[in-house]
Order: sequence, then C-alpha cells, then structure tokens
Amino acid sequence: MTAFHFEARKYALRQAKDGVIVSFVVHPNDVVAELLSSPIGEHYVVALAPYEEKAAEAEQQPAPDPEKGKDRRPFHTLPRSQQAAMMCADHGFRRWLDSEVTRRIGAPPPGHPPHVEDERDAAQEVRDLCRVYSRRDLDSSKRAAAVWDALLASFRSANGWTTWERPA
Repeated sequence: MTAFHFEARKYALRQAKDGVIVSFVVHPNDVVAELLSSPIGEHYVVALAPYEEKAAEAEQQPAPDPEKGKDRRPFHTLPRSQQAAMMCADHGFRRWLDSEVTRRIGAPPPGHPPHVEDERDAAQEVRDLCRVYSRRDLDSSKRAAAVWDALLASFRSANGWTTWERPA
C-alpha cells in the first residue's frame, strides 16, 4: 500500500445514517492519481493535523454568519429534473453511466458520442434512457420518473450509497 499526503481545506461536515461525512477541498495539483482511480467505498487510514499557517489566517478572518448560509434540501426531496442535473454534473455518475450504457447497448448509434465525457453527453444519455425530450419531463411523466428512479437506484447500488445524500 502506498501512502500519500496532501494539503486540504475542510469544506463541509454533515451527518449521515452510517456516520459523519467530512468533505475537503484539495488543490488539483495535489490530487494523487491512486485516489482518483480507487473505487467508491475504498477504505483508508486517515491522519489529520492542522496546518498552523492556514489556521492562524482563518482565526483572523471573521466567521461567516450561519444564518446567511442557504439550507441544503435532502437530495431525495429535490425534483427529479434537479436530481438529474446534479448527477449529470457528477464525474462518478458520468463514468458509471458511460460503462453502464456501453455494457448494455454496445456501440452507440451514428451521430451519438462514443462515450459519456461531459455533462452534455450525460444529459443526453439520461434523456435517451428515460425517453424524454427534456430532463424537466422527469417531473411530470410517471413512466420517465420510474425509469430515472431505477437508473439512480442502480447507480447508488453500484457505488455503495447507503443514504440518499449525494456526495459533496
């Protein structure tokens, strides 16, 4: 096992069914390839120590007013169109969607992108799979909503999600 280290800034903290989720922001130059390529659910031993220089700077800045922060709605309470938009922006979902579609239908039809490479490709795949013209239709069509729910459940299962919250 190879150990690696990087500087990170605490970004978010929230409670989940299985524990506490702590999110960190890491500078792109500090991201290790092994971390990016490891599967979701990989276990790590983590050691944290405050970066004294950064901690001193943070103490000098006034803390943001918690009342001004906007409330995050739980993912499962969002309209399906918004869920789809958020998931299409998620790199892990696009990677899973690419492998899922390729495995299920083989080579794409002419004029279709060969892989799900960006948000636009993912949005097109979601529209094609749900047979809708727009992701907004996921909110009004029961059939399309059921297909989206099944697609999302399959992704959650494949990635070991045990809560409805989308990773930060």
